[in-house]
Formats: sequence, C-alpha cells, structure tokens
Amino acid sequence: EKGEFRVSIKNFLMENGKSPFHKIEEFVNEKRKKAYNNLFDGNRKKLIDYLKHVEDISYDEEDNLFFAEPDVLEKDVLKSEYKTPITRIMVIYPCFSN
Repeated sequence: EKGEFRVSIKNFLMENGKSPFHKIEEFVNEKRKKAYNNLFDGNRKKLIDYLKHVEDISYDEEDNLFFAEPDVLEKDVLKSEYKTPITRIMVIYPCFSN
C-alpha cells in the first residue's frame, strides 16, 4: 500500500511539477485519503518526513518544494497493473483419409 501511495504522489508531482507540501496534502486528502490515514494516521508531519526520505521524490529546501525524480526507476511494481501475456499456439495435424 505504501509503494502505491508513493507512486501516486510521484505521478502527481510529475504531472504538476514542483509543489509545496500543502498541494500534495490536498491531493492525498482528495484522492488517497484512506491510504493516508492507514499509513500516516492523517499526520502531515509523518508524511513530510516520509517524502523527504524516499529516493524518487526530492525536496528543495531553498524553495520549500517537493518534486519527482524522473531518472529513478520504480522498485514497486504493482501486481494488479502487470499481467503476463497469454500466447496460444495452434497445432494443426493433417487428416489422412483412406
């Protein structure tokens, strides 16, 4: 759940650019409230501390803004988003008639 939550914030930042924490908090309260409450008890300080320590989201202390790191590959691949393709092979046997 935490990986999915983090990726949703990274996607938000990639779409919206550098953002102050209050914009991220508005996003999670609107779109990811259940996860925010489950993971961080709705505590903004816990979320800020978490975001400052993940690899794919950075914090610019001078501007007080968070931003996504586009060069970091995602480690959390959501199983529900990946499905193995199914390949079917049809074998045709010749019919011999007498």
